[in-house]
Parts: sequence; structure tokens; C-alpha cells
Amino acid sequence: MIPSRGSVLKACIITSGLIGLLGIVIREGSHVASAGGLPIVDCSVEIPVTFQMWHLELITGLVILVSSCRYLLLKIWPDFAESSEAANSQVLSSLEPLDYIVVSLLPGISEN
Repeated sequence: MIPSRGSVLKACIITSGLIGLLGIVIREGSHVASAGGLPIVDCSVEIPVTFQMWHLELITGLVILVSSCRYLLLKIWPDFAESSEAANSQVLSSLEPLDYIVVSLLPGISEN
């Protein structure tokens, strides 16, 4: 069964939203616990929200590493290639071109 475009986008949006919400709860929970005197690291203070050039370099390197490993797995492991193709065909076939951007960016944004 091929899922509808709406169900794929809904699943992606809900999952990404829940991951993002969990991150916010953990960050705020650590802040409240630390401010309350518990021996817990305050994530809102210890992990500053800034962007530096080395972050972009690290991200680029990791994207290349993960993509290369996936490419190698697809070439040397036929079962993985077949399974990956079947999953992509099942999930992505109902999406429109702009939907690919939403489906690829939302999980990354929510994880950060």
C-alpha cells in the first residue's frame, strides 16, 4: 500500500514536532532543575546557541561521510539496496517535488 501525500507529510510534521518538543522539554527541564539546586547541568547555559564557520565545515564533512557510507552500503549490500529502494518507492512516490524539501529538512531542524 502506498501512503497518500497527506499522510506522509503529516507523519513527518508530527514526528519532527514531537522531537523538537522533547528537545525543548529537556532543555527547559535541565534549566529548572539546575536553578532549583539539583546537580544537573543547565543546558541553556552550557550549550550556547551560536553559529561559527567550523560548524558549517563539520556539518559538510558529516554529510559527506554519511552519504559516502550509504553509497558504499548500497553498492556492497544488495539486500540493503533492495530494501532501501522499496522503502523510497513506497513513501516518496506520492510526494511532489517541493515536498521532498519539507520531508528532508523538518527532521534535521527538529533535532537541532
